[in-house]
Amino acid sequence: MDTPLFGKTSQTGSVSFDTPVTGRYKVTVWHPQLLADENREAQIVDVQNAVQVTAQLTSRMDEAPAQESDDDFDFLSEY
Repeated sequence: MDTPLFGKTSQTGSVSFDTPVTGRYKVTVWHPQLLADENREAQIVDVQNAVQVTAQLTSRMDEAPAQESDDDFDFLSEY
């Protein structure tokens, strides 16, 4: 990742960051089934004084492929 802030979501789809300063941040979400350019969606969020910020995806999700063996999703272990 070309950023000091990155993370992998929890089972509930949330992620937390300790931002160094308040300000505007570009949040980019990648998911293999995200129906968007390069499977990514970005939003600008304003962070003020350690408050919780929620960003909601607007792109649709494709159906997850059928997993026929554990090796089918081995590439995800690096994310």
